[in-house]
Amino acid sequence: MNRRHKVMWILKYACLVPVLPFFLGCQEDVTMPNQADFAVPGIGRQELMELSKKKVFFGHQSVGYNIVSGFEDLKQHDDRLGGIHLVRMDHPDAVTAPGIYHASIGANGFPLKKIEAFREWLEAGRRGAQFDIAFFKFCYVDFNRISDPKEIMRAYVEAIERLKAEFPNLDLIHVTVPLQVHRRGIRSFVRNIVRGDLDNVKRDEYNRLLLEKFGEAGSVYDLARVESTRPDGQRSGFNHGGRFYPSLFKGYTTDGGHLNSRGKLAAARELLAVLCRFRSGTVN
Repeated sequence: MNRRHKVMWILKYACLVPVLPFFLGCQEDVTMPNQADFAVPGIGRQELMELSKKKVFFGHQSVGYNIVSGFEDLKQHDDRLGGIHLVRMDHPDAVTAPGIYHASIGANGFPLKKIEAFREWLEAGRRGAQFDIAFFKFCYVDFNRISDPKEIMRAYVEAIERLKAEFPNLDLIHVTVPLQVHRRGIRSFVRNIVRGDLDNVKRDEYNRLLLEKFGEAGSVYDLARVESTRPDGQRSGFNHGGRFYPSLFKGYTTDGGHLNSRGKLAAARELLAVLCRFRSGTVN
């Protein structure tokens, strides 16, 4: 960058200095959960009883553990959930009774390998035949500004179609990619203005493809929508290239990506609602 360009850049963004405290200091309060956060409206005891008879597999990484923790918190406040057991699979062949079995799969930062790991996990020993429902989620770090959402989506659809052919009685849930907060700190604020929040843009591009492919079937766990929806119903996000892109609501996180006590409850409530849609095996 020559001297003239440096001067122009400084003048261009100097006007931001007076307003930085407004944008960076007005953080949403991260409050403790209230009673409404533990409520699971619209789900009856019969639906929960039917879900308690299902065997579910959930493959994930760190944000997945946030969701599982939120589910445990819901169970402690709603005795109707007592029959739904959460089981961490320390051994891959430990499926003995109904429950939500969860385990780490793949490695963060490698979305194509994570798709392959999910498929291989279900195919090994024909484990997919032991479950009624299965799904996995990407992590926000699996997508960045250089990701190719279309390529990842092609690989995902190919794996899903193969699993459906191998396990016709297995219901598969499709999960949108979790998000990060749009701004966090002065460096991020300036970076987002200069080049845009392309990591969240790529995540949303994939999520749109996923919803277009599977949304009408009612088999999508829209985690990104939950993460970007504030308790008052407003969406958290930003405009880029003439389009609105969602971002993680700051009140649902303490580090910009993982879920806090309120965020994990919101994510767990939505997962419970999605799982209950599969209780009769009518969603494909």
